[in-house]
Amino acid sequence: MHAGTLEERIEAILDLDDLDDSGRALVLAQRLVAELDREPRALAIRARTRFKRGDLAAAQADVDAALALDSQCVDALWMRTLLIDEESESANVRAIAELDRLLARQPDHYGCHLSRGWRLHLLGRLDEAVAAWEAALRARPHRRRPAANAATFLQEAGRADEASAFYERTAAANPDDGMTAYNVGTHYYQLGQYDKAIVHLDRGRHLLGEQNAIQHNRALTLQALGRHAEAVEEWSSVLLREPDWDWAVSGRFRSLRALGRNAEADADHARWMEIVGPDSSEVLQAEPRRLIEAGEHAAALRLLEKMIAAGQVDVDVFNLAGFCLARLDRPAQAKAAYERALALDDSRAYVHRNYGEALLALDDPAGAQAHAETAIALDPKEDRAHRLRGLALVKLGRTADAVPSFEQWVALAPSSVAALVQLIKALQSLDRHAEALTRCDELIRLIPADGWGYLKKGQSYEALGNVANAKLAYQKAASSYLAAGENGEAEHCRKAAENAGRPKRGLFARLFGGKD
Repeated sequence: MHAGTLEERIEAILDLDDLDDSGRALVLAQRLVAELDREPRALAIRARTRFKRGDLAAAQADVDAALALDSQCVDALWMRTLLIDEESESANVRAIAELDRLLARQPDHYGCHLSRGWRLHLLGRLDEAVAAWEAALRARPHRRRPAANAATFLQEAGRADEASAFYERTAAANPDDGMTAYNVGTHYYQLGQYDKAIVHLDRGRHLLGEQNAIQHNRALTLQALGRHAEAVEEWSSVLLREPDWDWAVSGRFRSLRALGRNAEADADHARWMEIVGPDSSEVLQAEPRRLIEAGEHAAALRLLEKMIAAGQVDVDVFNLAGFCLARLDRPAQAKAAYERALALDDSRAYVHRNYGEALLALDDPAGAQAHAETAIALDPKEDRAHRLRGLALVKLGRTADAVPSFEQWVALAPSSVAALVQLIKALQSLDRHAEALTRCDELIRLIPADGWGYLKKGQSYEALGNVANAKLAYQKAASSYLAAGENGEAEHCRKAAENAGRPKRGLFARLFGGKD
């Protein structure tokens, strides 16, 4: 006879069920029923395993047999709710009502809480579903499915921070489970939090070994982190097993190109074209992006126009065409392309942002601001949308309102020189020189050899009446420009240092000489 109490054996089966190992779960359940054929809970747990394998008739037979032995068996009654149709609202409401009755009798029943969360999710009642999965976790903290369900549906609802908390709980409860590490790492990759993603994907890779899914996502994350040499190693490992996998070939091509290993990159690109075919949809979709990344906007535009002429109606085709036209200094045509993209789908932040940039180029700052606002509402972390909003507001004469946008741009893109430059200009134009000084220091840390940050620092010090520091900053600016061979700028800064603190001469004095 199998060792362990009935409760322990049922929990072992549910642990396998939690890992989606329905085959082994069914083997254990069959053994349990063979030994305890008059035990309703044994029949109920076998019903669960048969249900998970899609054998609904056999599951129903087990439920009926269990209830014939004990009409009040909670496990069997839970299983009966699983067999209720999920397609209609009324059926889901009925299932929830039955689960509520069962939980009133057995408040810590893991399965009832798990199933109740699922039914509430189907009804669109996400907060209640999450609460039910929380209750399931309180009953069985080591199980991963309740947290995984909550994380998945919170992420789909755009509640990424709450989803992350559940993923972290899953990872903490299952440190030796490779699939958990894979799921958590993939979650962070999708959020663009690559530093967090790689920690989990590295662990998943160690636990799972060489498997396509984990290696693919780990290689993508390494690329996003700029660790292209490691990405090439990962892609190459995959290609030893899957030499014709186009995703892996194109992935390695991108990293080889980033490393400047152009001959190898060209070979991978040719191999990719051979695998997918030169006229395939994959080539038509990927080649324009590759050309855009290489700065070949005219060549990319020709391919996109070919796709449009062939009748391909796709948001990204029109968006990319607009992007190429904008880079080719054809903003009116870019605007038209973006309008076609928005007509197909107006829920994409990047299209609104791109359209707004075209409007700004066409001297329509009010329109640009409106589309920047829409882009930010759709994706608050879209740094270029904050940039666009700030630039549009400056052009509308609302520089004070633009400052928060530039500050958000800096926060989202802390390594962006352009973001700090715009913020410093805006602050100085508003005579907010103390704040400007802080931002000048940030800029100097980013580009210590450049003179512009020191020049602006000198101007703010001078405006604040700190002549000694102004002179020092101007002198540093002059030295930086001189080292870079920009002699005109160096001379300008030298004169600024010489004249710092002196009264500024009026227009007539500058024109005709003498004192004002």
